[in-house]
Amino acid sequence: MPKQVNTTEFTIGSHFLPALINGDDSGLNAEETVDLDLFDRFIRANQGQGHWSVPEDAEPEFAICEISDIMSDCLTIEYVTIMESYAMITLYAQPYDFNASGFYFHNFDEWEKMFERKEANGCEEFEIQYIDGDDEQTAFASIHEPTQANIEEWFDLLDEWEVKNEVEQAAIAYLVEDLNVNINEAFEQVEGNGEEPALMEGSVLDYAYEIVDECGMLVDMPENLRHYFDYESFARDLEINGDVATFDFRGTQYVVTNACCL
Repeated sequence: MPKQVNTTEFTIGSHFLPALINGDDSGLNAEETVDLDLFDRFIRANQGQGHWSVPEDAEPEFAICEISDIMSDCLTIEYVTIMESYAMITLYAQPYDFNASGFYFHNFDEWEKMFERKEANGCEEFEIQYIDGDDEQTAFASIHEPTQANIEEWFDLLDEWEVKNEVEQAAIAYLVEDLNVNINEAFEQVEGNGEEPALMEGSVLDYAYEIVDECGMLVDMPENLRHYFDYESFARDLEINGDVATFDFRGTQYVVTNACCL
């Protein structure tokens, strides 16, 4: 797929550039750090994820900085976004120190690089926030929250998650969310190291019709009486007795047909 590159120019005070481009906010005071963080968040929220770039022909000028709204030595720099055929996962590291600025990242290598810079400036603790991604990534983040403590493992598990089909992902989600199984154990169960949820798309009533037909439960009943069989009551009993369970995953309803064994 072709890529569409969009650039937007902004007039930024020169002293903000190390923090904006390289994540080094050591030259900013507390108020400037907050202003920069709010500005960067606003741009990314409105224009999408991208990166800051200084054109080779950029020349200093004394102008109003769009971050601080104060006249200062500025450069006209560019915010560059690249639209592709897929969504890039985006997370944000929000420092617990309100005097420090956070940063966006898209993989573990970016996290590690930016964290080392922040750590060198005395900022070591962050809340990790999931910002954006495709449907698969969002579904994974909803069942396994990224944290500073698990961030490397989180990206590793995300890689494993993305190669699984939707039914396997649904099975993992059921184990984690409905049965409170540890995420690593859930992956192992779905990979065959334990009892794996047997899933069927549809409702319990759909399953009731299917199992009655497959098992031939009505073959000995006269044909003119078969339509009196109460499938709804049978389906309700299956669920009440714990033989089956239902859950939704990414807009699809599933029946766990071996719920009593899990």
